[in-house]
Amino acid sequence: MLNKFRTRAIGLRGYQSSALCPHIDGYLCWMTDRGYSRITLHGYLGHLRAFASFQKAKRIKLADLDDSHVARFQHWYKKSYSGPFPRRKSHPSSIGKAQSAAVNSLLTYLRITGLVPEQKPADAGQFILHEYFQFLRVHRGLSEATIYNLRKIAKKFHGWLADHSLDYTSMSGKDVEDFILACENPSTPTVRQQVVGFLKGFLRFLRTKQIIGDGCLPFLPSRRHYKHAALPTILTEADVHATLKAVDRATPNGKRDYALLLMLKTYGLRGGELTRLQLNDINWRSQIIHVKQTKTRRNLDLPLVPSVSRAIIDYLRRGRPKRAKVRSLFVSTNAPYGPMTTAGIARVVSKGFDCANVKIAKRGSHIFRHTRATNLLRSGKSLKTIGDILGHRNPNSTFWYCKLAVSDLRQVALELPGGAE
Repeated sequence: MLNKFRTRAIGLRGYQSSALCPHIDGYLCWMTDRGYSRITLHGYLGHLRAFASFQKAKRIKLADLDDSHVARFQHWYKKSYSGPFPRRKSHPSSIGKAQSAAVNSLLTYLRITGLVPEQKPADAGQFILHEYFQFLRVHRGLSEATIYNLRKIAKKFHGWLADHSLDYTSMSGKDVEDFILACENPSTPTVRQQVVGFLKGFLRFLRTKQIIGDGCLPFLPSRRHYKHAALPTILTEADVHATLKAVDRATPNGKRDYALLLMLKTYGLRGGELTRLQLNDINWRSQIIHVKQTKTRRNLDLPLVPSVSRAIIDYLRRGRPKRAKVRSLFVSTNAPYGPMTTAGIARVVSKGFDCANVKIAKRGSHIFRHTRATNLLRSGKSLKTIGDILGHRNPNSTFWYCKLAVSDLRQVALELPGGAE
């Protein structure tokens, strides 16, 4: 396999003198199976040859490789590398990203094959966080999407402590309060609630583990925040039409994005529900889409609307990568063709707004959900029906949209006693 990519003798000698040489063929087969192109792998091999020189120069054993060596390699490459393959005249950031991608993919392969041990937490603090998230996953039953959001707050808190030369054993209640104040601006009320909520749970966990004492646990009052106090942001019919029309449906990306946006508009699905859709969740014979709801964890059956059906078929035939191994409906158009994430769907929505020149502050996929609910209410659907369509477990979640349809509420208002007007 290596001979197909490196035909020059000088390139082969570079690998044959390295401890990585016996594993390069397996790595290339693994990457090819994941859908990476020959051109991409040819570029990766150039960076891996330099990494092999770094490993040899620093006398690093194969079993001792870990994530820290990626940054060390990049620093060494800039200062010391003078191999037979000259560096291309590319932007330094582009070279750095390609190097990181190449080496990280190799480390992943070596870990899968058992040649390199799994990465251990870098310090005691990271180990504690790892243990805490395992607790949330196993004992609290939190979803991976929730844990992903909490990880971002934990990373910020861990970094803040490190910047102030603190750790979990040396921090005080005042330090925790200072961190909350540091998150105050320009955070939204929802973000502040998430920060305080994470800290309350995490500090209780630390106290249970006897890492901190009772005196270290500060009183963390949540800022008063009324749920559903503000009006939901919605799109106009013209905005929705312009966003869909702006998608370039002649490209594979465009076919995927159009089908995705049309499903958001038609069904008001959550972003996480779109990422969970599998190919076998669409019953073409009965024209039903089976949706696994992310919040309520219930299954919802929705009719496959003809316009959505045509868009999905067009995407499956001419847009979805043939090399994709996963069964997810929407996948990345770049190798390794994994399932789309909620962040990826948010980027598709934001890109659609930019192309259509839609000026709106909140640009996430949830805005289509708000728009769908409000349009259903204005069309005369009952709150119970709307709640069933959107999969609301709490009726108050549906009642929130009544605020946007004040003019329509007159039709269902009760007559005042005495004939008052």
